[in-house]
Amino acid sequence: MVPGVLALLLVWLSFGDIALAATVAMALLLASVIATMVGIVLPWGFARTGYDPALASGPIATVLQDMLSLSSYFLIASMLIF
Repeated sequence: MVPGVLALLLVWLSFGDIALAATVAMALLLASVIATMVGIVLPWGFARTGYDPALASGPIATVLQDMLSLSSYFLIASMLIF
């Protein structure tokens, strides 16, 4: 929550655009939620299926988190800016 509020204030003061500031803040908050959920659910799912949960903690989780975070940023930006 705090990084999102700080991002909102810093971007708004730096660029003077509230839509851009809200986009960055919301994307940062959503990326944090996504990273937390993937970090919890993916190893748990691997363990439930009998695979080593450490496999899900490395590149698979990172790639999935990056793809979901970037997609959410573009979705938020398309709704708020364009």
